[in-house]
Amino acid sequence: MFRYFTPLLILQIFCIYHVYKNKKEYWWIWVILIFPLIGSIIYLYKEFYSKKNVENITEGLKSAINTNYTVSKLEKKLEFSDTVENKIKVADEYVDKGLYENAFELYHSCLKGIFSNDQDLLRKLTKTSYLKEDYDSAITFGICIKRDREFNKSEEKIALAWSYHHTGNQSKARELFSEMDIQFVNYKNRIEFIKFLIEIADSKRAQEISNIILSEINSMDGAERKSKRSVTSEVNDLITKL
Repeated sequence: MFRYFTPLLILQIFCIYHVYKNKKEYWWIWVILIFPLIGSIIYLYKEFYSKKNVENITEGLKSAINTNYTVSKLEKKLEFSDTVENKIKVADEYVDKGLYENAFELYHSCLKGIFSNDQDLLRKLTKTSYLKEDYDSAITFGICIKRDREFNKSEEKIALAWSYHHTGNQSKARELFSEMDIQFVNYKNRIEFIKFLIEIADSKRAQEISNIILSEINSMDGAERKSKRSVTSEVNDLITKL
């Protein structure tokens, strides 16, 4: 299909893909779309300047054209060198592609020896188990993760809390969500808490947390408040469901 695309269109696709993949400012997408050639050149000049980065452009273009290029490259590397590091890289790519069962099997194969209690690996297994709806496994791995500040604001703790919910342990799920409900931080986690409260029909508490979040954001200065527009929008959408 891509053989019919012009070089300029392929360049645009790569630049937009790079903006999204690397979480750059989204206004770059509009610049690239409105000014295809100039916008793309300016973006590339800004983002790439070393020999290594020029090589990254080539790799990125291949990835944009062939969505399986990266995973195929990593799989070949794993075949050549069957290491834990290479297994995890392939598994990470599988997760990005939505191949959760494949990712789980690779992560789990690494859970032995010096990696039997590896915290990063346990996080990945918790999240992947949840994504493939194996909630019992998510709990099994999740309870082995050390409770610290980073875990408290992580996606893995969200996955663990929802897993308890899906296995019928509402009190434990609520306990974990409550631990993540910290003012002026953890907005993604707190939004999940609101969703959980809506799920268990506690509209009153869901409304309270929604109001607190909106109040916090309204108290911020202009730039910070603007950066939280997606949070405000999502909370307002959830309020309509109450």
